[in-house]
Amino acid sequence: MAEMLPRAYAYVDNDAVAALASGTGGDLYGVVIISGTGMIVFGVDAEGRRRRAGGWGAILGDPGGGFSIGAAILQSITAATDGSGPPTALTARVLDYLGLREVQDLIAWTYGQSGWAHVAGLAHLAEACAAESDEVAFRILAWAADNLAQRAEAVIRGLGLEHQHFPLVLAGGNLTRGELLRRLLTIRLEEVAPHAEIITPYLDAAVGAALLALKMAWKERE
Repeated sequence: MAEMLPRAYAYVDNDAVAALASGTGGDLYGVVIISGTGMIVFGVDAEGRRRRAGGWGAILGDPGGGFSIGAAILQSITAATDGSGPPTALTARVLDYLGLREVQDLIAWTYGQSGWAHVAGLAHLAEACAAESDEVAFRILAWAADNLAQRAEAVIRGLGLEHQHFPLVLAGGNLTRGELLRRLLTIRLEEVAPHAEIITPYLDAAVGAALLALKMAWKERE
């Protein structure tokens, strides 16, 4: 890259920075909550101080991310099968989605694949079942929203933004496409930071990164 663009300035940063910029039009100020396969909350105050919460990975702690939601779905299905948990529409929905015949088939599906993304890919089914008044699915999403809000609160208070007006960006597929999760989270966020401007970006993170780079380039020229 340096050989192709010898006069270019390279800037490497966390991908959460690009997600934040996608909602702020390239400004590096505010807080972003990302829920994709995992989750992270990242914030920058007006002085450039940074703080983050979450983003520890599936085992150490990404509650509210897609893997945690997908795992909760699978656990609710096995609990319902055992009789230790309430019946849920998630059972039939997940089996149909995966093309499996019975709950026992979930064992091979769950443990026979590498990585976390295949479990995270079930997260959207909680939205579908909650929309049909499934209480188990609703509780999973409420749990996810609460965990995202707790980590957002840690970042917001850590930066002293709880009484400030600042952009609060909701990013990642579970929040941009998950209407109920987004709504539940928004309710909690309005309690934590009542003056924040909650934004669901219409630009993707790559465009946010480009806008951020453009603004940085202009500052270099000033």
